[in-house]
Amino acid sequence: MPGQDRRSTPTGLDASGHLREHAAADFAPLHSFLARAMYDNVSEMPQELSFSRGDLLVVLERDPIGYEGWWICNHRGRVGIAPGNRLDILGLAMLWTKTDATRGSVEKGTARCLTM
Repeated sequence: MPGQDRRSTPTGLDASGHLREHAAADFAPLHSFLARAMYDNVSEMPQELSFSRGDLLVVLERDPIGYEGWWICNHRGRVGIAPGNRLDILGLAMLWTKTDATRGSVEKGTARCLTM
C-alpha cells in the first residue's frame, strides 16, 4: 500500500538457520517478553547479539527449532540470537502493532512491560 514502510526486518530463523526477512509492515507482534542481561555476551557469530550485563532486550521468540537454548531478541534496534541462559525475563512486553504504534517504539526503548 502507498505510504506503508516496506523495509525488511529480520525476524525469526529460516530453515537454514539464518534470520528470515519480513516487511516491517507485515510484522506486528502483539506482545513479547522484556529481559535483562544477567551477564555480558560477546557475539561469536554474525547473527548473535553482543550485550552487557544490565542491558534490556526484547525477546521475540524463545528456543526456535534448531536453536534450543537461544532466543531471538531485539537489542537497540538489531534483531539476532542471544543465549537464553544469560537473560532474565522481567515481564510481558507490549510491542508495536500496525494500528497503535510503530516499529521505532522498540528501537527507541519505549516498549511497555507488564510484570508477570
